[in-house]
Amino acid sequence: MSTFHQRLGEQVKKIRERNGLTQEELAHRSRMSRSYVTQIEGGKRPRLSAEKVYNLALGLKCSMDELVGLPIRSGQYVTKRKQSGG
Repeated sequence: MSTFHQRLGEQVKKIRERNGLTQEELAHRSRMSRSYVTQIEGGKRPRLSAEKVYNLALGLKCSMDELVGLPIRSGQYVTKRKQSGG
């Protein structure tokens, strides 16, 4: 399993526990089964759609950045790189 999925699973569990939720409660809030949440937390869901990650973030009441473990930096935005040459 990839490091991304392991890290995502760890984040889901950490945030879920911080929020005092059971896997069953998170599953209900995120519109998925408890066993699916268990698999995610165990890093055993290799193909999570963006919609599933979004639903998890909603269920956990956190940002998708926090959920996937990206550092949140105020005032920084992704911008297009200027193409050089011509």
